[in-house]
Amino acid sequence: MIYASFTVLILVCAVIYLLMLPKEYSVCRSITIAKSASEVFPYVQDFQLWAEWSPWLLHDPQANITIDRAKEVGGSSAYESSKIGASKTTHTTITSHSRIEQHLEFFKPFKSQAAIEWDFSEQNGATTLTWTMRSSMPLPMRPFIPMMTRMIGLDFELGLAKLRGIADPNAGAPKLHFAGTSQLPPQTCITKNYRGTLGNMGSAMQATFPALMHSAQDRMAHSALAAYHSVNLVKQTTNCDMAVPVTRTLPSDTVLHLTGGAYFKTELRGSYQFLGPAWNAAYGQAKMQKLKIDKKRPALEAYENHPDSVTCSNELLTFLYVPVKD
Repeated sequence: MIYASFTVLILVCAVIYLLMLPKEYSVCRSITIAKSASEVFPYVQDFQLWAEWSPWLLHDPQANITIDRAKEVGGSSAYESSKIGASKTTHTTITSHSRIEQHLEFFKPFKSQAAIEWDFSEQNGATTLTWTMRSSMPLPMRPFIPMMTRMIGLDFELGLAKLRGIADPNAGAPKLHFAGTSQLPPQTCITKNYRGTLGNMGSAMQATFPALMHSAQDRMAHSALAAYHSVNLVKQTTNCDMAVPVTRTLPSDTVLHLTGGAYFKTELRGSYQFLGPAWNAAYGQAKMQKLKIDKKRPALEAYENHPDSVTCSNELLTFLYVPVKD
């Protein structure tokens, strides 16, 4: 009797907790494009152009897409895929060169609906494009809203950056290629550990990597890399080793031994500012391929060239390695 009463109490507390969580959620991201609103507007209005920049169709270029009246109110675009599920987006309002409203329906992997808004604000010949999604979650799923909105936000950032690169070929834009699973050999690195916020990593790397590479000199075996032992997306913190693979070590070195093994490889061409959305896409694709993440090994970020060696950020090449089980 006492056990049953205790169980009921736990269930009641759980329901009360869920009821206290917000039901509604929204995700909003913006980007500025050095083009007029009239030049940017067609990339959102015309569903035929979405395949060029969609952050979801990137995961399955072979998805079955059905488009009806691509530029009109009431027109729609639907896709179905074993990887990315099934959804349908319908134009509900089109205000030329300033605003588009849409109704989004998800059918797989679960059913849901959302309101989509696109706002185009032009100033001094440039357009700020804002992408907003508003929806709600059923009671059992509400604890996952913070994680889900972060992931959707990263998808939005990737899609907007890709759209900007198409509308303005001179702009910085990411290009992703999922290269599949490969085996990496063991590596010995000289390293410096970083524990701190993701926002401060860039300045820490700028200070650390030149010193490591100077120390490595003729011992350097491969490109510099970052080994992520843990990342807390809620607190935006990480435990990371900034490392340079070497052919031999010295007694004064701080050493990191990487065991190698199976990794899912993603290639990013573009600025380091796109690393967050790229990692989100890399892990998403690995899971879509039903690969099991090996949490005992660090994820690796290998820098194949140096910012000083390229003429623009779009030429930067970074390999992202997600550790997976054989």
